[in-house]
Amino acid sequence: MFTTIAWATDGSASASEALPLAEGLARATGRTLTIIYVQEVTISRSGFLAEDGRPVLASLHRMVRRLQDDGVQATVVSSKATTRDVPRTILELAEAAAADVLVIGNRGHGSLINLMLGSVAARLLQVTSLPIITVPSRSTAATPLTDADVAAVSTRSRF
Repeated sequence: MFTTIAWATDGSASASEALPLAEGLARATGRTLTIIYVQEVTISRSGFLAEDGRPVLASLHRMVRRLQDDGVQATVVSSKATTRDVPRTILELAEAAAADVLVIGNRGHGSLINLMLGSVAARLLQVTSLPIITVPSRSTAATPLTDADVAAVSTRSRF
């Protein structure tokens, strides 16, 4: 059914809650897991602003090595995009990876916050025909992904 499962992450804890499902699908089908990381860049009057995404990327690359050591074909693809271009960039990376399904986390802020800030998950659902599995967050707090988060999530990832 699937040949490539893509999991999109921004490095937040809510995004990491979708990892067990994505990893489980890859394990159950014996297929490739492509991890998509798009670092959000903000444009201000003083220029481009971006947090340092290297720690998140380093954690994701360690995760890929762990998955590969455990017999799961996995890879990381990444890019940078402005806030409004994040959904499009995720889809471009998913398409380049020939993904059959995209697994994403959803912070679940609610309609008012989504109206003001936007929702990547909602936008992805609006603009693509690619099947998307949205995993709701158990918490609305979005904190950066750490190695401890990766380890905790990977121990729960048996499909």
